Amino acid sequence: MRTGETVSLTLPVRNGMLHVPTMGALAVGSGAAAGRTMRISISTGRLAPGNAGTWHEVRRLAGPVLRATLEDLDPFRDCQEWPAASRLSAEDWLVWRQRLDAAGRRLAKSVPAYARVLGVGLRSVVPLRPGATGLRSSTACQAFGAVAVTLPRRHRDLDALLVHEFQHVKLNALLDMHELFDAKDTQRLMVPWRPDARPVGGALHGAYAHLALTHLQQARGPAARADHLRYRTWVCDAVTRLSATGALTRYGERFVAGMRAAAEGSLS
Repeated sequence: MRTGETVSLTLPVRNGMLHVPTMGALAVGSGAAAGRTMRISISTGRLAPGNAGTWHEVRRLAGPVLRATLEDLDPFRDCQEWPAASRLSAEDWLVWRQRLDAAGRRLAKSVPAYARVLGVGLRSVVPLRPGATGLRSSTACQAFGAVAVTLPRRHRDLDALLVHEFQHVKLNALLDMHELFDAKDTQRLMVPWRPDARPVGGALHGAYAHLALTHLQQARGPAARADHLRYRTWVCDAVTRLSATGALTRYGERFVAGMRAAAEGSLS
C-alpha cells in the first residue's frame, strides 16, 4: 500500500478485524473467528474494490508540532498496565485531535526543546480507558516512540503526561545502547513520588521523567513555582540516592550527574 504495488495477500483475522499495520483495518464481521485468514487485494496503493468489509483508516495527527498516529485499532496496542480504549467515535477522535494539537502548540511555546523531540520522536499515541480517579499514562519499553494516555480534564495535564511519558521512551532507547547501572543489582530505593521502594532502574526512570516536569513547571512561571520546587527536590533526592547505591556504571554516573546539574540549574 505504501509503495503503490498491486498484490493479493492472505492475512490473519483477529476478533472480526483484518489489520494492516500502520494503515488501518478491515472489519469483516464478528463471525470471523480469531486465527482465521482472509485474502485481500491491494491495487495501486489502495484496497481494491470487492474486498468484503468496512475499511477503518488509521487516524493521524498532522499539527505543526505533533505528527503521529492516534492508535485505536492495532490489536497489540493493549500492552500497558491499564486497558486501551476501544475504537474512538468520530466525535471523540475530533476532541483528541484538537486537544493533542493544542498541547503540542503549548509545549512549543513553554519548553521548545522538549517539544522538538516530541515532534520528531513521538510516533503513536494510544488512548487508555479513563479510570474512576486520577490520571493514567504509561509507556511500554518494547514500543519505541509510543505513549499511552487518558485524556485529562485539565488541558495543562495533557502537556505534562506527554512530556513525562516521552522521557521514558528516550531513556528506554538509551538503555538499549548503554548500560547505566548493574541490571543484576537487587537494591530498592525509596523515592518521593511513590510509597513503595523502587529498583535502581525504576528510580532512574522516575527521576528522569520528573526532571522534564521540573522544567515544564519552571516555564509556567510564578504560579507554578511550588510544583517546580517540589519536582526539583524529588529529582535531587533521587539522584543522591542513586549515586549512593554503587550500582551505576561510568555512563550511569555521568548521566545522573547531568540530571542533578539540570535540576539544580532550573533555579537560575
